[in-house]
Amino acid sequence: QDTFYQKETSKLLQGLQEDCRVKPQVIIVGATRTGAVSAFLRRHMNQTEVIPVVTTDAHVPPKHLEQVFVPTKGKRLLSVLYEVLGE
Repeated sequence: QDTFYQKETSKLLQGLQEDCRVKPQVIIVGATRTGAVSAFLRRHMNQTEVIPVVTTDAHVPPKHLEQVFVPTKGKRLLSVLYEVLGE
């Protein structure tokens, strides 16, 4: 079963619900969407519209998504992530 990060993810989602004045965009990424993952989404994100993005090739993004490589130039990865999400 895909429950490896269930406890941590549940805690994170609950914190977002409690602390955010504006409903945040949540992106869940996985190689597969098993029954356990679908059950988790129903349990913890039932009020949220879920839009699956599927590709037939793990190395090619779907046509409606733009893939962009962001050079980190030695910066801390978390700092770079915040910069990208802020754009």
